[in-house]
Amino acid sequence: MRPFSQVVLLLAALTGLGVGTVACSDDDTGAGSADATTETTTPVAEALEATTTTSPEPVGEQVSRFSLQVGECFNVYDGLSVITRVPCDQPHDREVFHTEKHPAPHGEPFPGDRAMQRYATDVCYRQFEAFTGGLYEVSTLEIGAFTPTQQNFEDSKARYRGITCFVYQRGNQLMGSMQGRAL
Repeated sequence: MRPFSQVVLLLAALTGLGVGTVACSDDDTGAGSADATTETTTPVAEALEATTTTSPEPVGEQVSRFSLQVGECFNVYDGLSVITRVPCDQPHDREVFHTEKHPAPHGEPFPGDRAMQRYATDVCYRQFEAFTGGLYEVSTLEIGAFTPTQQNFEDSKARYRGITCFVYQRGNQLMGSMQGRAL
């Protein structure tokens, strides 16, 4: 069962009282350089480090976070600077369970990092039970998200507005898909 403090932090994030974040970078080509996304996690950002693979040799196909699709599993290395897609039947750090675009029409200004983080947290939280078959509050799985930065959101060519929700387990790698597995 999830500690009460984690539930309070999630509820605080959903109501706009705060959420932990870690900035990520990637350019529009997926090569990994300029500000492209923010990773939002609940209930706290330190959980990211608990699931970051520390092996010097990345396992899997190196990909851009922009290319991750629902049902794909991935590992993270070097504080999120390297992401590799791996088969879900192999040990992995995270699994994508939902994607969607922020609903603001093109031309609208970036709503701000906090508003984007709240939006992503709310979206991912609402999709969690449908994916895992269980309530977030009693699950051992955590929710994380990649979100666009202001630069991506307002870019005249790219206009990247994607939200990518994923699950992970603090301190442990996952094995197999978490779909329908209310851990």
